[in-house]
Amino acid sequence: MASRLVQIDEVRLLSVSGNRATLSCTCQKGVYIRTLAEDIAESLAALAHITQLRRTQNGCFKKDFIGLAKIEEIAYSGDSDSQQACLEELLLPLGSVLAELPTIDLPAPMAQRLRFGQLVELSDQKNSEDLNCAKQGGGGTNVCQILEKGKLVGLALWERETGTLTPKKMFNL
Repeated sequence: MASRLVQIDEVRLLSVSGNRATLSCTCQKGVYIRTLAEDIAESLAALAHITQLRRTQNGCFKKDFIGLAKIEEIAYSGDSDSQQACLEELLLPLGSVLAELPTIDLPAPMAQRLRFGQLVELSDQKNSEDLNCAKQGGGGTNVCQILEKGKLVGLALWERETGTLTPKKMFNL
């Protein structure tokens, strides 16, 4: 695999027991932890492999992660009210996953056009400067959350040069 620049914020040695070591790593996306372990071992003139790898944070999410099997177990056990309560406690709303995307809050008629799969022109909007997505994507196009009265209705591509929104995924929440 070709070398590339990645960002590793911290590597901590948590424990050593016999020929096993437990490490904690804080890094940015794109870091291959297995390759990092091999690199650390090589720098120590040793060999290494990973026996357990657990993600403890992903982006802004720092909660304990649960697997699909656990969600299925809850969904198919007990009465429907307790199932619903358990799932609501464990699962985050869709908007929280998209929180890092820029947002555009549209009037109802424009949001409805996007729901119907139609393009929406923002270039003539009085507040179009305020709609400038905070995180600029390459090529002048951004993926933005589309809100209507603060409620998530979908995702769209915004072409800044033309002021056009193109629906990509609309939600029926």
